[in-house]
Amino acid sequence: NMSVFGDLRLKDAATLTRIKYLKEIESSPMWTRSPSEERKSLKEELNNILFIQERAAQLKSKIQWAKLGDANTRVFYKLFSARKS
Repeated sequence: NMSVFGDLRLKDAATLTRIKYLKEIESSPMWTRSPSEERKSLKEELNNILFIQERAAQLKSKIQWAKLGDANTRVFYKLFSARKS
């Protein structure tokens, strides 16, 4: 995961910092159309980063459920079969 996406927490923080900076520029006399377009693309990038983080958390959760299911198979299979139907 780190080799493919890098450190998502660092990307997340850097993107948020850049968005805040561009928002400040928009309210100043230096504002041009370019920062607002860049801010829009950064927001899309941030949404993508957050989606990847959420998906990784979901996958880790499934792995934990599988491990717990081995210890308590009756509950595990009951939940698993309920999800199927």
